[in-house]
Amino acid sequence: MSATITGTVNGTPELPRLRRAGKSWQLLVDGKPFLILGGELQNSSMSSAHYMDTAWQNIAKMGVNTILGTVSWEDIEPEEGQFVFTEFDGALPAAREHGFRMILVWFGSFKNGMSRYTPSWVKTNPQRFPRMQHRDSNGSIQVSNIISIFHDECVQADAKAFASLMQHLSETDAAKTVIMVQVENEVGLLGDSRDRSKRANQLFSSPVPMELVRFLEQGGDSLRPELKSYLAGVASYLKGTAGGGKPGEYPSGGAVIWVLDIWQRFTPTLHFISPDIYTADYSKTCSDYCHRDQPLFVPEQHRNDFGARRIWEAIGLSEIFEAKNPRKASTKKVIVDLDEIGQVVNIQEVKKDQGALNLCLFNR
Repeated sequence: MSATITGTVNGTPELPRLRRAGKSWQLLVDGKPFLILGGELQNSSMSSAHYMDTAWQNIAKMGVNTILGTVSWEDIEPEEGQFVFTEFDGALPAAREHGFRMILVWFGSFKNGMSRYTPSWVKTNPQRFPRMQHRDSNGSIQVSNIISIFHDECVQADAKAFASLMQHLSETDAAKTVIMVQVENEVGLLGDSRDRSKRANQLFSSPVPMELVRFLEQGGDSLRPELKSYLAGVASYLKGTAGGGKPGEYPSGGAVIWVLDIWQRFTPTLHFISPDIYTADYSKTCSDYCHRDQPLFVPEQHRNDFGARRIWEAIGLSEIFEAKNPRKASTKKVIVDLDEIGQVVNIQEVKKDQGALNLCLFNR
């Protein structure tokens, strides 16, 4: 089985893109609305094309049409400046031959709030690529293994590797098998509220950038209530202590709902920001991450029947479809049902006033 290319521009497949459709969004692939029936691979599965050759048939039996797989910095740049795409170049054509689309996840400086997928030449050179420092449970400052975001060389090296991947993709994926790329995974610092290195402390003690101040001042009712509540609490604290202290707890840097407004404002090259949902209120999280009318995409959630059934809650935000007995459905049944309603997505090309499906994906 092979992927069929239906939408072309001058003989070249159209780039996947998002399009407004009524109150929601459509993902267009080959120029037509596309419903992702997705499955995510384990963290390092895509690092071996040979291993993936043993997995494609099992994945196909699930009925999915899209695979989310990772490309890590350590795999493609084992030596600085020397880029190797051998395993990726083996896996991508195989995915295409089995009829799958792909969503790539870039494991660069961050994966689950850690820096485990950086190359060895980054890991072994903390002088050039400094690490964040955090306070442990005893109050002592410890050096973490997480790359600091406050040093240009770290950012530039990661960006160079990612740009090389994207350039290689543009040269080798003429069929547009890859329909999306996720930039980093679960960024931020685990174990403390912030980086406590010397450089980070200097920045923390500096005035808040005026661009951020103006954004917060002008945000008004468009800001998330969590952010407004937090800012009000900080203001009250500082007023009560006459500026003699610092706020206690705040997000550790990732795009959690408290600071989603700030992420959306200062990352304009990202089409949307997505939640991995394991422990939070599922419906509320889906709703929260539609903030400022961005598309909803759930890259990760529980990989069991219960997790699969919750996809209907994400789709329900589109206000089009109602699941039949969703509490009793198995993973396979959910995929079959989604495949059936996927036929309706194409109708949205005509009935734009009815809205369209939000994007969803689940682990398997």
